[in-house]
Amino acid sequence: MSATNLRENLINFSNGWEGYVNECMRLVDDQFRFYVTKDHFVYQLLINTIVSELEGLVDQRIYKVKGSVGQSSLTGIPWLSVMDKNITESTQGGFYISYLFSISNVRNPLENTIRFSLAIDIGNSVSISNTDIPEE
Repeated sequence: MSATNLRENLINFSNGWEGYVNECMRLVDDQFRFYVTKDHFVYQLLINTIVSELEGLVDQRIYKVKGSVGQSSLTGIPWLSVMDKNITESTQGGFYISYLFSISNVRNPLENTIRFSLAIDIGNSVSISNTDIPEE
């Protein structure tokens, strides 16, 4: 696995997110609901490919990598987390690092970049930093 593949897969995930959201939309009782579609390539890209690539970069005896687009209902912000197993193995508590994908694929067309956010969660306090990744 190379960093180039991970970079390309992160960009492909971000580029495919809007289409995935549209395919997850269902009209239920006159309201639009968004349900996770597990057989879609965008879901597979995050949950299987990108998570596996990150697992290849960390010591899996120490760290747990998890990605999510939501459980049954689609989340507003998909994410990737790396957790130290000695501290937590769940994003429900503890201290861990998460990459938050933009809900709207924030792009800067002048610089040809996609914005990703890094969140560090410590208990109920979250610190967020933004990073622009070049698409080329």
